[in-house]
Amino acid sequence: MTSDGGLQEGALGTALTLGAVLDEGGAVLLMTSRDLEGALRTRPVSVFWDTKEVDGPAPRVYVFTSIGARKADELEANPEVTLGGPLADGWFAGGGAATVVRSPEESNAIVERVAPDIPVARVTVLILTLNEARRWIVRSSHPFDNDVEQLLAG
Repeated sequence: MTSDGGLQEGALGTALTLGAVLDEGGAVLLMTSRDLEGALRTRPVSVFWDTKEVDGPAPRVYVFTSIGARKADELEANPEVTLGGPLADGWFAGGGAATVVRSPEESNAIVERVAPDIPVARVTVLILTLNEARRWIVRSSHPFDNDVEQLLAG
């Protein structure tokens, strides 16, 4: 945010571009984090984003999980996370940090705002604040026949 509380130039554009890419990817990506012993764990997750909530240059992506899910404990211990997955014309990859929201009132409010079509239930919300994101546009199976679009610089 700027000193007067406004958005930094480009923040909304970055969020909208990233959201369009996430929508294009079908909103299911692979999330990689570390377990409690430090080993890498990768799992598919459904992701959601909110164009109305842009409070700086780092867009937020939301993942809903069950209360007591192991991934919430793991992300509280080590919040570093990456997201990646296929797009219609290539691949998406991003990285950042996770915040775990366990409060039922706060979790339900987030679900109602971000994914109003999903029935509010007892969920834990993972807020992934991305600080880097790239899109690889792949034209063919030939080596080097692709472009990399920097969506968000780390």
